[in-house]
Amino acid sequence: MKGRTKIATGMALAALALAGCGGSDSSSSSSDDFSFSGEDEQHWIDTWCDLDVGMTRDEVIAEMGEPTLEFEADSGSQPQSQWDGGQTSFTVFYDSTGQVEQLYINPLEIDAEVDSQIACPLTRT
Repeated sequence: MKGRTKIATGMALAALALAGCGGSDSSSSSSDDFSFSGEDEQHWIDTWCDLDVGMTRDEVIAEMGEPTLEFEADSGSQPQSQWDGGQTSFTVFYDSTGQVEQLYINPLEIDAEVDSQIACPLTRT
């Protein structure tokens, strides 16, 4: 677990650094009216490992539900969908064709109980 945490933490920091490189032209969207429940978060936990690299955005949303936040591609950044909950932050990065390139869970926000429910690696490419 420690090795997985170190790698995932490094990737989280890299992702945050890259997200900040988009400049002021970054565009994101979220629903101001969106709220999630513990049931939503549990659904995301239960569904996450069913997602695969190569899926389309529509296929991901059909499985996960509407994201809490989305970023469009600009200035070298990748389009992404995000589902942020109380203990979890799930991010899907898409390639230029709109297919999943990377699936990522922010390990800095996962407690031991949630971690024990996730049967797949925190980062998949």
